[in-house]
Amino acid sequence: MMKRIKVIIPLIALIVCLSVIGTIYVITTIRPKEVAVGLPRVGVDGNKLVDEDNNIVTLKGVSIADPYRLDDYDHYFCEEIFAELSDWNINVVRIPIHPGWWQAEGDYAQKYLDPVVSWGEKYGFYIILDWHAIGNPLTGETQNPGWKEGRYTVYNSSLQLAESAWTELAKRYGGNSSVIFELFNEPASLSGQSVDWREWRDKLTGLIDKIRTFAPNTLILVSGWQWTYDLRGFATYPIERGDIAYVAHVYPNHKEWEYYFGFLSYTHPVIVTEWGFSPTVSLTEHYYGTRENFGEPFLRYMEDKNISWIAWCFHPTWQPNMITNWNFELTEEGRLVKQALVANSTLPTVLSKLPLTRLLLSEK
Repeated sequence: MMKRIKVIIPLIALIVCLSVIGTIYVITTIRPKEVAVGLPRVGVDGNKLVDEDNNIVTLKGVSIADPYRLDDYDHYFCEEIFAELSDWNINVVRIPIHPGWWQAEGDYAQKYLDPVVSWGEKYGFYIILDWHAIGNPLTGETQNPGWKEGRYTVYNSSLQLAESAWTELAKRYGGNSSVIFELFNEPASLSGQSVDWREWRDKLTGLIDKIRTFAPNTLILVSGWQWTYDLRGFATYPIERGDIAYVAHVYPNHKEWEYYFGFLSYTHPVIVTEWGFSPTVSLTEHYYGTRENFGEPFLRYMEDKNISWIAWCFHPTWQPNMITNWNFELTEEGRLVKQALVANSTLPTVLSKLPLTRLLLSEK
């Protein structure tokens, strides 16, 4: 954690320093820490994520809140979050980008994403950029349309807006091997209509082709349906492009894991980019569960199938939350996730093979 440092300097000496050199350097206690410089590209071979030497890679980590939210609401958009997570033995951080906040902040990528990509590289984390739309991108129907930032709908499900954003993001980060793209957070048929899986496959393929113009080697994650729990349609209509993985989101109300998404892991890479639970009945009851009846069994299930995963959410209030405050005190979910990460080294083999540089980081 960052420390506040009080520096007492005689007034005369201070004036002299300012007049002569114009800058005061405060020397603090520091400790050396070795981290990998740059990250190897993650691709797909069959149903596995692999590195450039075809070694199997398993991604494990957490989601943080949207950087816009962290900055504008929490006033806690800072590297300290990444420094804390460096003790969790993770190798990936997922960054939700809400469409309405993307629209409201004209320089969103420069202001928020450039720093998190830089912090990710510093601590050896891959960064998943997640377009955090919720709704039906085939019809434009959006969940919670009344949740707005100014005149912009926060969960805007517009596929046209997604294409525009991904074109910009691909141009900016398409050459960065540390960055992974998750195209659409949670597609869902809000009115109960059935999804046309062929149409969804074709729309995704068109979007991927546009992205590939600027990001030919980036790992791309694609979502199924019904809030990204149902991947069954991809068995019939797979994305016929390279370096594609499929995404599932799983919470305690979801049953029949194998039927809805697990089966696909035998032929394609599957990544659970959201999972979590809360042992108390909250505003969102589908999060209600415990480590015994959901957390531990689901972790075992993913481990048995070698499924990469990212837990939701490293934030004090976004449920289900892993921390209770910005002192990083843990909830029951947070304790289980950290225990699972620390107990099993999640860093892929490729990171240990990279040249290392010694960076001097402030004492936590």
